[in-house]
This record gives sequence, structure tokens and C-alpha cells, in this order.
Amino acid sequence: LHNSSSSVPRSLRPVSMIMHMAFTPPLALPATVIHATHAHSRRIHARVLRPLTAREPLRLSALGRSSVRIAASNSGIEHPLDGLVLAPSLEAGWWDKTACVMPVVLPPESEGEMWKMWYYGRSGKIWAGGRPAFLPTGLCGYAESHDGLDWKRVKGPLTDGAILEPSESGLDDVHVGVSDVHPLADGTGYGMLYLGGGSEAVAMPGTAATFEGLRMRGFSAASADGVVWERQNNGAPILEPGPEGEWDSVFASWPRMFPEDPSNLDGSWLMTYHALQPPAKEGVPPRWAAGLARCETRESIWSGPWEKM
Repeated sequence: LHNSSSSVPRSLRPVSMIMHMAFTPPLALPATVIHATHAHSRRIHARVLRPLTAREPLRLSALGRSSVRIAASNSGIEHPLDGLVLAPSLEAGWWDKTACVMPVVLPPESEGEMWKMWYYGRSGKIWAGGRPAFLPTGLCGYAESHDGLDWKRVKGPLTDGAILEPSESGLDDVHVGVSDVHPLADGTGYGMLYLGGGSEAVAMPGTAATFEGLRMRGFSAASADGVVWERQNNGAPILEPGPEGEWDSVFASWPRMFPEDPSNLDGSWLMTYHALQPPAKEGVPPRWAAGLARCETRESIWSGPWEKM
């Protein structure tokens, strides 16, 4: 769960993303975020745990193939709003015809401005190079809304309207997925944290099977308008998996960050990320686990170094 403290400036509070795997019970969350359930069909349903106000940031959440659904709650009774907020595109020529998931949303900074959403997905069942896709990642896109409910896709400059796609030959040349977006400190645009999977074949923990795209790392990009993005740190990762034998040796992915002290935005920042922890012993399945890293100053968050804690 991303830090959504009211003491953090509104412009620095992206909408929280909630991620959990199939067959888990519903999450019981505080009133500041959404309650989400994840069915076997991988459709997403959510309800806000208190009434929405006119300028209330929507905490959207998604993991799965299909879409996001939201509803307002008033006195414990669910009242559907417009149902699906964003679903895979039914129009030809779009990059997200199979999946559109894991939205990161920034509310308007002032009256008259648009809500902004970045999300990832893909079209079809394969990643770059024809590799079989086993996650809903692939490419990233952008959408806007005047009220946080009615969303319109914005065509990006890349494949079928995407705003970010795998690199030609880097460590993120198989699939990518946005995981966090923040306004840049100098006010010139936005910075993005994203996960990227490379072509190195890595064994799934506890098995002999290997997968290309499983070795995921954390990367960064910057944009003046939220649509045209440029990789930062010369395209190199800012978060790496741990060495062999460490709990995060398979991948270090889905990075998100927030100021360690909300009253000092130029000070140190923290990053959360998660990994698939190898089995402690034979016959025990791998486990999802979360980690924490720290960067000393705000001016270094897009290039590092990030020190794991």
C-alpha cells in the first residue's frame, strides 16, 4: 500500500495501488483506500469505504485481465456508479486489447485540470520477441478524465498508442509496467517508476522451469506532459535483484516511493518493492515478500543510489 497520508501534499499523493494474488480473502483496508476483491475470473471489483466528495481522489486498484469497477458506499450500501471505469479496448489499433490494469492516478492540482491515469497491459498473449506472457504487463498507456469516472485514452507516440514499451536491447527488453508516478521537483513534468523484465531465462523458485521476463528490475523515466517519456539513468535500473541466496534474488519489482518525512520533501525518500522469495526448504512453495530501500535526497530518486534496508 502506497503512503497516502494527508500530511503529504496532494500533488505528491498518487492513488493507492493494491496488489494481491488469486485465492486470497478480501482485504480489510482503512477508510482512505478501496476495499478490493480478486475473483478466480480475475475481474476486479472495488468499493469506496466512505462517500465520495466532489474532489475526492479515487483509490483505484487492479490486477488481472479485464478491468476496474468502482462503487460508492453510503451507510454500508453499495451504489454502482458507472460500472467499469476502464476496460480493454474494443477498438482496432490500440495496445491494450487484452489487459488494462494497475492504474496509478493523480488528481487535479487545481480546478479545471484533468485527472491523469497511467496503467499497463497488453494486446495478445505474447511479449516482445514472441515470448509467452505470464503477467498482464507488456506496455504502458495514459488516460484522462474530467471527474475521475469517465476516462478517455490518450494516444501515445509508441506502438498502437502506448507511452512506454520494452527497450531495444536493455534489461527491460521483454515487458514493462508502470508502478508509480510523481510530479518532478522542479515542476517541469512527471517522473515514473516502472518495472522491466529482461530476456535472461530465470528459474521459477522451487522449480526447474525457466522463464524469460521473470528477472524484473526497477527503472525510471521522465516526461514533460505525461505522454512522451524518456528513460532516465541512461536506461539502467535503479533497483536490482539481490545476489544469489538473498530473498529478492529472483526479481525486485513494482517499486513505489514516498518521502520519509512528509514535512521535508527534499530529504530522504523510501521505496517499497516486492519479490518472490525462494523456498526456505524443499517442498515449500515460494512466498511473496516486500522490501524497502532508501535514497538520501529527492534530487537523486530517479537515478539513485537506492540502498536496500
